[in-house]
Amino acid sequence: MTRLIIALVIVFLLTSTSFAQTKVWLVHSSHTGGHRAAAKAMAKALNEKEDVQAEVINTMDYLPKSLKWLQKTAFAVLTKTMPDAKKKAFESSIEGKETAKKQAIRWLGVKAWFSRKFLKRIQREKPDFIVSTHSQTNVMIGIWKKHGKINVPLHCIVTDYNTHTMWAVPWVNRYYVATDFVKERLVHYGVERTKILVTGIPTSPSFARVPLVSTEQAKNLLNLSPDLPTITMMGGSLGYGPYIKVVNALEERGEPVQFLAMCAKNESVRAELEALAPTLNHVRIFTYGFVDRFYRFMDAADAVITKPGGLTVTELLCRRKPMIFIKPALGLEKHVAGAIEELGVAHVVDTAEGGAFRAYEEASNDQLQAERLKAIEACVRPTAVFDIADLILQY
Repeated sequence: MTRLIIALVIVFLLTSTSFAQTKVWLVHSSHTGGHRAAAKAMAKALNEKEDVQAEVINTMDYLPKSLKWLQKTAFAVLTKTMPDAKKKAFESSIEGKETAKKQAIRWLGVKAWFSRKFLKRIQREKPDFIVSTHSQTNVMIGIWKKHGKINVPLHCIVTDYNTHTMWAVPWVNRYYVATDFVKERLVHYGVERTKILVTGIPTSPSFARVPLVSTEQAKNLLNLSPDLPTITMMGGSLGYGPYIKVVNALEERGEPVQFLAMCAKNESVRAELEALAPTLNHVRIFTYGFVDRFYRFMDAADAVITKPGGLTVTELLCRRKPMIFIKPALGLEKHVAGAIEELGVAHVVDTAEGGAFRAYEEASNDQLQAERLKAIEACVRPTAVFDIADLILQY
């Protein structure tokens, strides 16, 4: 009898602890990296807290396979064969045109209907908070809230340094954004000002905790010359970018410089760079595929050539690095790049040659570096992932 009582007490304590946990779902609907990365970063930070259970959910996993395939394929085909149509859609959304928004909401209403398995899971498991890192999930979950199918606080993390009208829906209880500029854009699209908090974009907790080191220290750690201006070029996981043109332009300049080419899976461009290296007199090329401790290659840079992705830019701000964006794609990317340039932490250029010139100037000019550092310090928010976690739970 005593053993039975003890067992019942243990079961009660275990189940009570389970029921006491705050359940937070980090939700996106994407096959690209930024929305997913922000969700994963937040989940890690929240799961470090006592009595919190955070889970990352991609709503695409709840779609029928045929519709999931259609979304991926249609996006790829549109990007490749109809870039002007994609640009026009984003321009309409950035301008806040109601017709564009209504059309998008109709499509997402269809997607929400086909995502009923996810709706049923929300109704069944009743999370305490849903945190969206994607404009599509804002709308889908908002539609269910609008029609009374669920009643759960919906928070949203905007994952870029500019935004468009699809992020702005009345069913979001609170927004977390990168800058005052993004806040004002959301207000322009109709979001109540009191709902928007300027927190920065979350990076992974492990990245946020990496201590800053000097550029010279990082160069020494990577066996680079500590005295040479150093430019790191990043092309994302696919290693896209005009690496060869940038190197040739640096060589023509005739000044000694180190060039760290982060090629990721692009073995073709890496091979081209390695073949080019012995023929150069002024540029020392170092090529890399996927690397551990990627932040060290950021730390070693005096300037970084990259794309204006929200997470990448945030990480570089956290490492206090000035950026150069070469010919951002028309549409949202161009608007994002322009907003980052307005912060004084980056330059947008039209050509690879212009990118090489600007990167060298940034890397070799002490006065420019001091100006960039001042601008970075004014907008960097390295603890964003922890701050947002606290704010969600305090809501």
